[in-house]
Amino acid sequence: MSGRLVARSVVAALLAVAAMAQDRLAVEVDADLRQPFVSQAVTLTLRVVYDREFFAAHAVSLLQRVDVPFCVDWPGLEGADARLVEPAGRGPTLVVGDREVRAVWGPLRQQDGRAFEVVELTAHWSPTEPGEFVFEPARVRYAFAMQFEESLLGGRQPIDREVVEVIGSRLRLEVRELPAAGLPAGFSGAVGEFSARGEAPASCELGDNFALELVVRGRGNLQGFAAPPWPKLPGYAVQGLVERGDENERRFVFDVLALRRGATLPIVPFSFFSPADGRYVVSAIEVPPALVTARRAGRPLSPRVQRLIARADPAAAPAVWPWWSWLLGGLALLVIAGLAARSRRRSGPEV
Repeated sequence: MSGRLVARSVVAALLAVAAMAQDRLAVEVDADLRQPFVSQAVTLTLRVVYDREFFAAHAVSLLQRVDVPFCVDWPGLEGADARLVEPAGRGPTLVVGDREVRAVWGPLRQQDGRAFEVVELTAHWSPTEPGEFVFEPARVRYAFAMQFEESLLGGRQPIDREVVEVIGSRLRLEVRELPAAGLPAGFSGAVGEFSARGEAPASCELGDNFALELVVRGRGNLQGFAAPPWPKLPGYAVQGLVERGDENERRFVFDVLALRRGATLPIVPFSFFSPADGRYVVSAIEVPPALVTARRAGRPLSPRVQRLIARADPAAAPAVWPWWSWLLGGLALLVIAGLAARSRRRSGPEV
Protein backbone atom coordinates (compact mmCIF):
# COMPACT_ATOMS: atom_id res chain seq x y z
CA MET A 1 0.00 0.00 0.00
CA SER A 2 1.38 3.41 -0.96
CA GLY A 3 2.07 6.18 1.53
CA ARG A 4 -0.77 8.24 0.08
CA LEU A 5 -3.28 5.43 0.65
CA VAL A 6 -2.01 4.95 4.20
CA ALA A 7 -2.44 8.65 4.89
CA ARG A 8 -5.96 8.60 3.46
CA SER A 9 -6.81 5.59 5.60
CA VAL A 10 -5.52 7.33 8.73
CA VAL A 11 -7.49 10.49 7.93
CA ALA A 12 -10.61 8.46 7.24
CA ALA A 13 -10.20 6.61 10.54
CA LEU A 14 -9.77 9.86 12.43
CA LEU A 15 -12.84 11.36 10.78
CA ALA A 16 -14.84 8.27 11.63
CA VAL A 17 -13.74 8.50 15.27
CA ALA A 18 -14.61 12.20 15.38
CA ALA A 19 -18.02 11.55 13.84
CA MET A 20 -18.73 8.83 16.37
CA ALA A 21 -17.54 11.09 19.20
CA GLN A 22 -19.97 13.81 18.14
CA ASP A 23 -22.76 11.27 17.72
CA ARG A 24 -22.25 9.80 21.21
CA LEU A 25 -21.73 13.08 23.11
CA ALA A 26 -22.71 16.74 22.60
CA VAL A 27 -21.90 19.98 24.45
CA GLU A 28 -24.48 22.74 24.83
CA VAL A 29 -24.06 26.17 26.46
CA ASP A 30 -26.99 28.50 26.96
CA ALA A 31 -27.92 31.64 28.91
CA ASP A 32 -31.21 32.58 30.52
CA LEU A 33 -30.84 36.10 29.01
CA ARG A 34 -29.65 36.81 25.48
CA GLN A 35 -29.81 40.61 25.81
CA PRO A 36 -28.94 41.44 29.41
CA PHE A 37 -28.32 44.92 30.75
CA VAL A 38 -24.94 45.97 32.10
CA SER A 39 -24.52 44.55 35.65
CA GLN A 40 -27.57 42.29 35.27
CA ALA A 41 -27.09 38.79 36.69
CA VAL A 42 -27.00 36.14 33.94
CA THR A 43 -27.23 32.40 34.55
CA LEU A 44 -25.11 30.27 32.20
CA THR A 45 -25.83 26.56 31.79
CA LEU A 46 -23.48 23.99 30.27
CA ARG A 47 -25.01 20.62 29.36
CA VAL A 48 -23.11 17.48 28.46
CA VAL A 49 -25.48 15.09 26.67
CA TYR A 50 -24.15 11.56 26.20
CA ASP A 51 -25.34 8.14 25.02
CA ARG A 52 -26.05 6.15 28.18
CA GLU A 53 -25.67 2.64 26.72
CA PHE A 54 -22.55 3.46 24.72
CA PHE A 55 -20.76 4.99 27.72
CA ALA A 56 -21.82 2.12 29.98
CA ALA A 57 -20.32 -0.40 27.54
CA HIS A 58 -17.32 1.42 26.07
CA ALA A 59 -16.27 4.42 28.22
CA VAL A 60 -12.86 4.37 29.85
CA SER A 61 -12.51 6.65 32.86
CA LEU A 62 -9.91 9.38 32.53
CA LEU A 63 -9.99 9.79 36.31
CA GLN A 64 -11.20 6.99 38.56
CA ARG A 65 -12.46 9.14 41.44
CA VAL A 66 -15.28 10.98 39.60
CA ASP A 67 -18.79 9.76 38.74
CA VAL A 68 -18.96 10.89 35.10
CA PRO A 69 -16.13 9.64 32.82
CA PHE A 70 -15.14 12.85 31.04
CA CYS A 71 -13.30 16.13 31.64
CA VAL A 72 -14.74 19.56 30.88
CA ASP A 73 -12.82 22.66 29.91
CA TRP A 74 -14.96 25.83 29.96
CA PRO A 75 -12.62 28.72 28.99
CA GLY A 76 -15.52 31.15 28.58
CA LEU A 77 -15.88 31.34 32.36
CA GLU A 78 -12.36 32.65 32.86
CA GLY A 79 -12.67 35.14 30.02
CA ALA A 80 -15.90 36.52 31.47
CA ASP A 81 -14.86 36.35 35.13
CA ALA A 82 -17.91 34.17 35.79
CA ARG A 83 -18.46 32.06 38.90
CA LEU A 84 -19.25 28.36 38.79
CA VAL A 85 -22.04 27.44 41.21
CA GLU A 86 -22.16 23.96 42.72
CA PRO A 87 -25.50 22.55 43.95
CA ALA A 88 -26.09 22.13 47.66
CA GLY A 89 -27.54 18.62 47.35
CA ARG A 90 -26.22 15.40 45.87
CA GLY A 91 -25.21 15.15 42.24
CA PRO A 92 -22.65 13.61 39.88
CA THR A 93 -19.01 14.65 40.18
CA LEU A 94 -16.79 15.48 37.22
CA VAL A 95 -13.62 17.37 36.44
CA VAL A 96 -13.84 20.98 35.25
CA GLY A 97 -10.49 22.49 34.41
CA ASP A 98 -8.15 21.22 37.09
CA ARG A 99 -10.62 20.58 39.90
CA GLU A 100 -13.41 18.23 40.81
CA VAL A 101 -16.88 19.79 40.98
CA ARG A 102 -20.44 18.64 41.59
CA ALA A 103 -23.12 18.98 38.91
CA VAL A 104 -26.80 18.06 38.60
CA TRP A 105 -28.64 15.54 36.45
CA GLY A 106 -30.84 17.02 33.75
CA PRO A 107 -33.93 15.35 32.26
CA LEU A 108 -33.24 12.15 30.32
CA ARG A 109 -33.50 12.57 26.52
CA GLN A 110 -34.66 10.12 23.87
CA GLN A 111 -33.28 10.36 20.34
CA ASP A 112 -33.37 7.81 17.50
CA GLY A 113 -34.34 5.09 19.95
CA ARG A 114 -31.39 5.84 22.24
CA ALA A 115 -31.38 7.24 25.78
CA PHE A 116 -29.11 10.20 26.52
CA GLU A 117 -28.07 11.27 29.99
CA VAL A 118 -27.74 15.01 30.68
CA VAL A 119 -25.25 16.53 33.14
CA GLU A 120 -25.64 20.25 33.87
CA LEU A 121 -23.22 22.84 35.21
CA THR A 122 -24.34 26.34 36.20
CA ALA A 123 -22.41 29.61 36.40
CA HIS A 124 -23.31 33.20 37.28
CA TRP A 125 -22.02 36.18 35.33
CA SER A 126 -22.67 39.94 35.29
CA PRO A 127 -21.51 41.95 32.25
CA THR A 128 -19.51 45.08 33.00
CA GLU A 129 -19.86 46.97 29.72
CA PRO A 130 -22.29 47.13 26.78
CA GLY A 131 -21.81 45.51 23.39
CA GLU A 132 -21.47 41.98 22.04
CA PHE A 133 -19.87 39.46 24.36
CA VAL A 134 -18.68 36.11 23.05
CA PHE A 135 -18.15 33.08 25.28
CA GLU A 136 -15.54 30.74 23.86
CA PRO A 137 -16.78 27.17 23.28
CA ALA A 138 -16.58 24.53 25.96
CA ARG A 139 -14.60 21.34 25.34
CA VAL A 140 -15.21 17.83 26.66
CA ARG A 141 -12.64 15.02 26.56
CA TYR A 142 -13.46 11.37 27.09
CA ALA A 143 -11.91 7.98 26.38
CA PHE A 144 -13.53 4.84 24.99
CA ALA A 145 -12.59 1.43 23.62
CA MET A 146 -14.40 -1.06 21.41
CA GLN A 147 -12.42 -4.09 22.60
CA PHE A 148 -11.54 -5.15 26.14
CA GLU A 149 -9.74 -8.05 27.71
CA GLU A 150 -9.91 -9.45 31.20
CA SER A 151 -6.76 -9.19 33.27
CA LEU A 152 -6.15 -11.21 36.42
CA LEU A 153 -4.54 -8.21 38.11
CA GLY A 154 -6.29 -5.19 36.61
CA GLY A 155 -9.74 -6.49 35.71
CA ARG A 156 -11.32 -5.30 32.45
CA GLN A 157 -8.65 -3.57 30.34
CA PRO A 158 -9.19 -1.64 27.07
CA ILE A 159 -7.27 -2.84 24.01
CA ASP A 160 -7.95 -0.07 21.49
CA ARG A 161 -8.34 2.93 23.84
CA GLU A 162 -9.05 6.25 22.10
CA VAL A 163 -9.22 9.76 23.62
CA VAL A 164 -11.46 12.21 21.77
CA GLU A 165 -12.51 15.81 22.27
CA VAL A 166 -15.90 17.31 21.51
CA ILE A 167 -16.09 21.08 21.06
CA GLY A 168 -19.27 23.07 21.57
CA SER A 169 -20.33 26.32 19.91
CA ARG A 170 -19.62 29.94 20.82
CA LEU A 171 -22.29 31.75 22.82
CA ARG A 172 -22.97 35.34 21.76
CA LEU A 173 -24.84 37.80 23.97
CA GLU A 174 -25.76 41.42 23.28
CA VAL A 175 -25.29 43.50 26.44
CA ARG A 176 -27.45 46.63 26.71
CA GLU A 177 -26.44 49.87 28.40
CA LEU A 178 -28.51 51.11 31.33
CA PRO A 179 -30.75 54.00 30.25
CA ALA A 180 -29.73 57.55 31.11
CA ALA A 181 -33.33 58.71 31.40
CA GLY A 182 -34.73 58.56 34.91
CA LEU A 183 -31.38 57.89 36.62
CA PRO A 184 -32.07 58.67 40.31
CA ALA A 185 -29.69 60.42 42.65
CA GLY A 186 -27.87 57.95 44.84
CA PHE A 187 -28.06 55.05 42.36
CA SER A 188 -25.17 52.72 43.28
CA GLY A 189 -25.44 50.13 40.49
CA ALA A 190 -28.04 47.66 41.78
CA VAL A 191 -29.62 45.86 38.79
CA GLY A 192 -32.32 43.27 39.36
CA GLU A 193 -35.50 42.83 41.35
CA PHE A 194 -34.86 43.81 44.96
CA SER A 195 -36.66 44.55 48.20
CA ALA A 196 -35.24 46.52 51.10
CA ARG A 197 -36.15 47.19 54.71
CA GLY A 198 -34.75 49.28 57.54
CA GLU A 199 -33.95 48.26 61.10
CA ALA A 200 -33.24 50.55 64.07
CA PRO A 201 -33.85 50.56 67.86
CA ALA A 202 -37.15 51.97 69.12
CA SER A 203 -35.47 54.75 71.11
CA CYS A 204 -32.14 56.13 72.27
CA GLU A 205 -30.86 58.93 74.48
CA LEU A 206 -29.53 62.24 73.27
CA GLY A 207 -25.84 61.91 72.38
CA ASP A 208 -25.90 58.10 72.03
CA ASN A 209 -24.88 56.03 69.00
CA PHE A 210 -27.07 53.37 67.46
CA ALA A 211 -27.07 51.14 64.35
CA LEU A 212 -29.35 51.91 61.41
CA GLU A 213 -29.41 48.83 59.14
CA LEU A 214 -30.48 48.79 55.51
CA VAL A 215 -31.19 45.16 54.51
CA VAL A 216 -31.37 44.34 50.77
CA ARG A 217 -32.55 41.03 49.32
CA GLY A 218 -33.58 39.86 45.87
CA ARG A 219 -32.40 38.46 42.55
CA GLY A 220 -29.77 40.37 40.61
CA ASN A 221 -26.22 41.58 41.11
CA LEU A 222 -26.72 41.45 44.87
CA GLN A 223 -23.02 41.13 45.63
CA GLY A 224 -21.90 43.40 42.80
CA PHE A 225 -23.29 46.88 43.42
CA ALA A 226 -21.64 49.54 45.57
CA ALA A 227 -22.88 50.55 49.00
CA PRO A 228 -25.66 53.15 48.90
CA PRO A 229 -24.76 56.74 49.83
CA TRP A 230 -24.97 57.76 53.46
CA PRO A 231 -28.53 58.89 54.20
CA LYS A 232 -29.30 62.46 55.23
CA LEU A 233 -30.96 62.34 58.66
CA PRO A 234 -32.00 65.67 60.19
CA GLY A 235 -31.36 65.60 63.93
CA TYR A 236 -28.72 62.88 63.58
CA ALA A 237 -25.14 62.53 62.37
CA VAL A 238 -24.08 59.52 60.27
CA GLN A 239 -20.52 58.68 61.33
CA GLY A 240 -19.62 55.46 59.55
CA LEU A 241 -20.69 52.42 57.54
CA VAL A 242 -19.85 48.74 57.80
CA GLU A 243 -21.27 45.89 55.72
CA ARG A 244 -22.18 42.32 56.54
CA GLY A 245 -24.46 39.61 55.20
CA ASP A 246 -24.31 36.47 53.10
CA GLU A 247 -25.09 35.33 49.55
CA ASN A 248 -28.82 35.87 50.14
CA GLU A 249 -28.76 39.41 51.56
CA ARG A 250 -26.58 42.46 52.17
CA ARG A 251 -26.73 44.53 55.34
CA PHE A 252 -25.46 48.11 55.28
CA VAL A 253 -25.00 49.18 58.91
CA PHE A 254 -24.75 52.93 59.47
CA ASP A 255 -23.34 54.28 62.72
CA VAL A 256 -25.74 57.09 63.72
CA LEU A 257 -25.40 59.68 66.50
CA ALA A 258 -28.58 61.17 68.01
CA LEU A 259 -28.30 64.99 68.24
CA ARG A 260 -31.82 66.34 68.81
CA ARG A 261 -34.47 65.39 71.36
CA GLY A 262 -37.73 64.21 69.82
CA ALA A 263 -36.17 63.48 66.43
CA THR A 264 -37.42 60.44 64.50
CA LEU A 265 -35.86 58.75 61.50
CA PRO A 266 -37.15 59.82 58.07
CA ILE A 267 -37.88 57.58 55.09
CA VAL A 268 -34.61 56.28 53.59
CA PRO A 269 -34.48 55.75 49.78
CA PHE A 270 -32.91 52.77 48.01
CA SER A 271 -32.74 52.82 44.20
CA PHE A 272 -32.20 50.03 41.67
CA PHE A 273 -32.79 49.33 37.99
CA SER A 274 -35.54 46.80 37.28
CA PRO A 275 -34.87 44.87 34.02
CA ALA A 276 -38.41 43.45 34.16
CA ASP A 277 -39.93 46.94 34.07
CA GLY A 278 -37.11 48.54 32.07
CA ARG A 279 -36.88 51.47 34.48
CA TYR A 280 -35.32 52.72 37.69
CA VAL A 281 -37.18 52.11 40.93
CA VAL A 282 -36.75 54.17 44.10
CA SER A 283 -37.90 52.18 47.10
CA ALA A 284 -39.00 54.29 50.09
CA ILE A 285 -37.86 52.44 53.21
CA GLU A 286 -39.78 53.23 56.35
CA VAL A 287 -37.44 52.78 59.30
CA PRO A 288 -38.91 52.06 62.76
CA PRO A 289 -38.80 55.34 64.72
CA ALA A 290 -35.69 55.69 66.83
CA LEU A 291 -37.15 58.35 69.14
CA VAL A 292 -34.47 60.48 70.83
CA THR A 293 -35.14 61.02 74.54
CA ALA A 294 -33.46 63.31 77.10
CA ARG A 295 -30.15 62.16 78.48
CA ARG A 296 -30.20 60.80 82.00
CA ALA A 297 -28.27 62.60 84.71
CA GLY A 298 -24.78 61.35 85.44
CA ARG A 299 -23.99 60.43 81.82
CA PRO A 300 -21.48 63.05 80.64
CA LEU A 301 -20.86 63.84 76.98
CA SER A 302 -17.56 64.48 75.24
CA PRO A 303 -16.87 68.06 74.12
CA ARG A 304 -17.14 66.96 70.47
CA VAL A 305 -20.63 65.52 70.95
CA GLN A 306 -21.67 68.61 72.92
CA ARG A 307 -20.65 70.83 70.02
CA LEU A 308 -22.57 68.66 67.52
CA ILE A 309 -25.70 68.80 69.69
CA ALA A 310 -25.34 72.59 69.98
CA ARG A 311 -25.32 72.91 66.20
CA ALA A 312 -28.30 70.58 65.70
CA ASP A 313 -30.43 71.82 68.62
CA PRO A 314 -29.05 74.85 70.53
CA ALA A 315 -31.94 74.79 73.03
CA ALA A 316 -31.05 71.24 74.14
CA ALA A 317 -27.31 71.76 74.31
CA PRO A 318 -25.71 71.72 77.77
CA ALA A 319 -23.94 74.88 78.89
CA VAL A 320 -20.49 74.46 77.46
CA TRP A 321 -17.88 77.24 77.25
CA PRO A 322 -15.99 77.16 73.94
CA TRP A 323 -12.28 76.33 74.11
CA TRP A 324 -11.17 79.86 73.34
CA SER A 325 -13.11 81.27 76.32
CA TRP A 326 -11.15 79.00 78.64
CA LEU A 327 -7.94 80.16 77.03
CA LEU A 328 -8.83 83.85 77.46
CA GLY A 329 -9.88 83.25 81.04
CA GLY A 330 -6.58 81.59 81.84
CA LEU A 331 -4.61 84.42 80.26
CA ALA A 332 -6.63 86.96 82.24
CA LEU A 333 -5.86 85.17 85.49
CA LEU A 334 -2.16 85.17 84.67
CA VAL A 335 -2.22 88.92 83.95
CA ILE A 336 -4.01 89.68 87.21
CA ALA A 337 -1.58 87.53 89.18
CA GLY A 338 1.37 89.32 87.54
CA LEU A 339 0.00 92.79 88.34
CA ALA A 340 -0.61 91.83 91.97
CA ALA A 341 2.96 90.56 92.38
CA ARG A 342 4.39 93.75 90.87
CA SER A 343 2.27 95.91 93.19
CA ARG A 344 3.64 94.07 96.26
CA ARG A 345 7.27 94.58 95.16
CA ARG A 346 6.75 98.33 94.77
CA SER A 347 5.20 98.87 98.17
CA GLY A 348 8.16 97.16 99.86
CA PRO A 349 8.23 95.53 103.36
CA GLU A 350 6.42 97.20 106.26
CA VAL A 351 8.61 98.82 109.01
